[in-house]
Amino acid sequence: MFVPAATAEGFTVVVTKVRVHSRFTDRRDNENGMSEVHNAAFEAFEEAVASHTVGIVGTRNGKEGTGIGTGAAVIWKGKAIVLTAWHVVRESPRDRIWFLLRPKGTLVRYVTGRRPPPSAPQDRYLREPIPIQEITKDEKLDVAAIQVPLRMGDQHPVVCFHDLSAQSAVATTGADVILTGHPSALAQPVGANFEVFANHEYTTITNDRPAGILAKEAQFFMKWSSAADWDPYGFSGAGVWFDSGPEVNATALWDPRPGLAGLATSYFPKSELMMAVEIEAVKDFLDRTIV
Repeated sequence: MFVPAATAEGFTVVVTKVRVHSRFTDRRDNENGMSEVHNAAFEAFEEAVASHTVGIVGTRNGKEGTGIGTGAAVIWKGKAIVLTAWHVVRESPRDRIWFLLRPKGTLVRYVTGRRPPPSAPQDRYLREPIPIQEITKDEKLDVAAIQVPLRMGDQHPVVCFHDLSAQSAVATTGADVILTGHPSALAQPVGANFEVFANHEYTTITNDRPAGILAKEAQFFMKWSSAADWDPYGFSGAGVWFDSGPEVNATALWDPRPGLAGLATSYFPKSELMMAVEIEAVKDFLDRTIV
C-alpha cells in the first residue's frame, strides 16, 4: 500500500493534527447527547493508540524514502518490536528505514475529508533513524517484526510499547475498532519532499468479504468508512485497536486500555474493505521467529 513521492528525499511527518472521521464526530454530537465524560474517554483512547503507532518510511520501486506505511509498537518476550506489513519494508535495507513518531503533548484534532494545508515549519516532526537489530517476516501472512532497541522507549518517550505478551482479549465480528495511519493521499509537498498527517479511522469488524475472496481463519475485514474521501494507502501495517477495558461511566476512574486485534495488510477498493491479519496469527508468527 505505497504511493510514490516526488523525489528520493521522501517523507517528513506532521502529526500535530489528527483527522477524526466525520461519522464518528456525528456519533459524538448526536447519539443520545454523548456526555463530556464519553468525549474525554474517546480522546484519551485516541491518545493511547497514537502512542502505540509509528509511521514507517522506506524504499519503493527502488527509490529510497518514497514508501510510506505504519507500524504498531509492542513488547514481545521482553523485546521491543514494531509490527508492520512485510510489503512496507520488503525493499528497504535496515539502515534506510525511518520512523515517524507522534509529537509531545496533546494531539490537535480537526475534521475534514480534504487534503490539509501545509503546516508551519515549527510544527513539523522529521523522520527518525532508529537502529534496527533484526527484521523477521512471514511472506504468506504479509507481516514483519522490526526489532528495535528496548531503550527506544526511553530515548523517545512519546512511543509506548503495548505489552502484547500479556494481552489475552481478542476482538470479534461487530467490534468497534480504530486504526491510525499516515495516508499519502493527504500528503502535502514541502519543497522537494512531502509531509504526511496522522489520521484516525473508526470502523467495525464485519463478516463481509470482497468478491472472490474466501474467508480464512487468520484474516478479518473492516469497512473503510473514508473510501469516498481518500484512499487508505499509507495505512499498511497499521494496528487495528479495540477497547479491551471496562465500560466508561461518570462514577469510576477509567483509563484507556487498547487491545491489538490485528494488523492491516491489504485494501480492496471495489468493496471498500480493509483486510487485516488476526492477532493470534501474529502471535504465532512471533513465537516462531522471536527467540
